Amino acid sequence: MKEAVGARERDRAGVANRLSLLALGLLAVATSLFSIRSTDLFWHLASGRFMVEHLAFPRHDPFRFGAGDGLAWVDHEWLFQLLAHGIAQLGGLDGLIGLRVACVLTLAALLVVGLRRTGIGTSAAVTLSAVALIGARPRFLIRPELVTFLALATELILLRRLENPRNARRARFGLVALTVLWTNFHGLALLAPVVAGAYLLGVALARRSDPSPRPGDGRWRQVLTTPLWLAGAMLLNPWGVEVFAVSRGITGAMSDLAAINPEWLPAWRAPQPALFAGFAALIWLVTDTAIRFRRIHLPTGIVTGGLAILALTGVRHQALFFLSGAFLAAETLALRRRSGGRHDAEVAAPPRRSWRAALPALFCLLLAAWCLHPPVSGLLAPRQGRFELSGGIAPGRFPIAAAEWLARRPDLGNLYNELAHGGYLLWRLYPPRRVFLDGRMELEPTLLREIEAARSGAESWREFLRRRGAVGALVRYDDRTRPVFDRDPATGALVPVGRQTPNGALFPVALWALVYWDDQVMLFLDRSQEPNQEFLGEEFSAIQPEDLASTLARAAASPDFRARALAEVERRLSEDPGLRRATWLRERLRALAAAPP
Repeated sequence: MKEAVGARERDRAGVANRLSLLALGLLAVATSLFSIRSTDLFWHLASGRFMVEHLAFPRHDPFRFGAGDGLAWVDHEWLFQLLAHGIAQLGGLDGLIGLRVACVLTLAALLVVGLRRTGIGTSAAVTLSAVALIGARPRFLIRPELVTFLALATELILLRRLENPRNARRARFGLVALTVLWTNFHGLALLAPVVAGAYLLGVALARRSDPSPRPGDGRWRQVLTTPLWLAGAMLLNPWGVEVFAVSRGITGAMSDLAAINPEWLPAWRAPQPALFAGFAALIWLVTDTAIRFRRIHLPTGIVTGGLAILALTGVRHQALFFLSGAFLAAETLALRRRSGGRHDAEVAAPPRRSWRAALPALFCLLLAAWCLHPPVSGLLAPRQGRFELSGGIAPGRFPIAAAEWLARRPDLGNLYNELAHGGYLLWRLYPPRRVFLDGRMELEPTLLREIEAARSGAESWREFLRRRGAVGALVRYDDRTRPVFDRDPATGALVPVGRQTPNGALFPVALWALVYWDDQVMLFLDRSQEPNQEFLGEEFSAIQPEDLASTLARAAASPDFRARALAEVERRLSEDPGLRRATWLRERLRALAAAPP
């Protein structure tokens, strides 16, 4: 009778485990099925297209102007670029979203397999995998970084197999092959030898207290030789040893800037509640296990500690901590159960009450619901954007309409563009149009600092753009106003005389002509440059769409200006009736015209 009851319980638990795995798959889809937001994706696509068209690696940058010909480029992510370009050719941009979904589903499967091999049950493995996916979700962009997540999980699985002498040879071969692929997909392959060395150091230190160590197991030799093998494997790329310098160039280009992408900020400047909660939970689990059972899984502890420090130094690295942290949590839970007197077979046995096995499925479904309908505020609101279920390109994120306008004017000269738009403009307009700036910061490590210094005033800004060969600038809106100062003729002291938006200050009407604007960007041309004269007939001289308050103030004070501004807005809406900014301004101008004097 007891055997029959036990069999039924195991059957029910088995069904619950399968439902949990299915719910984890649904969560993986929910975390990855959203529109394209990555600004870097498009220069990767442009590079993949370049390699296919030229049947060669781009040894020198073909995409930028202003830096001089022959700028050396180590395109260390070439394999991802070819893959992404091929998928985009076959399935369009939605095909790339499908690639992301497939990568995240594969990551979920790797996590469950790897965590189960530590000795924990399916329920615990699914729960930890779900936490890891949610923690890593802000980095689930269509970038080579996706490959790093898969590679890190695979490396940790192979390193655990490396501990068993019977599997050591195959595991070592797998690590080398993995590192070769990883190196040609993403620059964070630099982690491969570091993670291996840290893990094997933990193995060697842990075995020092083993009462019956295996003679000649070579554990200390592996601490040195395995990372060296993996470092050597990294040289199997088209650029050889040069790949080791790329990461340093990117980091140097982004450091010590007043204005910087939030993903490069350290955790103390861009607080991440989920990251801090993950730290706290994992520290408690490991500390409690060490105190109560005097056990700790040192290999994954060292690796996770190092990746936790990396996550603190840059928000972009937090996904690495969550993935490694899942393995550390699983190893710790397995230690607790074994230290409590259970054998490995019992650790993996189903729980006595099958309803408990259904809790991970419910947990995954709740997390999936949060992904699909996240709160807009409060502690549970996403800190790195609301990635809503959708396909295609995220609306309002890329200069799609402006690119169409530029495509119809191939004779317009080189234009300054902001970092976020360079990749899309390359993908859409190259050749023949090249860009000023894109996401490859290692090409010119000092460029962002030069831009920052040049933005100190309108004259220095225009001179900087002229020196770099730009006849105009395509810029995003910045509606924040700043005080404008002038000298008091009586005292000579600087006194505030008004407020102005940043682009209003950098692009005064006397020096620049506004020839295009939409809801995302404005295009200014340098009045003094001869090639621009034929395009000045398209100028909008009365309105400043970034500084709408100033435009409305002048319109209220001058009927003639109001009539000119309204005519320009009507002209712009006749070209693109769906512009929200122009519609709003037209309604306000009409209200001013209808108001009694």
